[in-house]
Amino acid sequence: MDAIQRDNTNDEVEDEFGGRLFVSFTLTGRDLIPSDVTTILEIQSSYSFKRGDIKINSNGEKQVRKHSCWDLNSDNKGFPSDDPGPHFEWLLSKLEPVQAKLNDLLVNKNIKARIQCFWITPDGRINIEVEPAIIMRLAKLNLKIWFDIFCNH
Repeated sequence: MDAIQRDNTNDEVEDEFGGRLFVSFTLTGRDLIPSDVTTILEIQSSYSFKRGDIKINSNGEKQVRKHSCWDLNSDNKGFPSDDPGPHFEWLLSKLEPVQAKLNDLLVNKNIKARIQCFWITPDGRINIEVEPAIIMRLAKLNLKIWFDIFCNH
């Protein structure tokens, strides 16, 4: 009788996905000109697009963008994927020195601004802690904070 061998390698496969976390500052609006924002703030965006640009959706269809966007984010900067503190610190270090210029930009009511914390949890656990000092610094910027949290499992 042949011996039956069992491959146990799949029994203890660890999920290598460590999660993904980043924070971003995003400006959007029909009248927004991303290159002007870069010039005014003297900060290069992480990405941007203009109203009228063409994008390809998930079905491969072309769509015309209805608004412009300028985004600065901490994605791929080497910060931990389970602690938003360093991400917020990095973003604040970029925005606080240009707060007066940012306030002038936001006088235009056709431009919306927000800070977003985007997190994909590796294990479904949701627990975000932000230090009071960071919350106070964020409050001084007078921006909405949006949390996007997704569970991987």
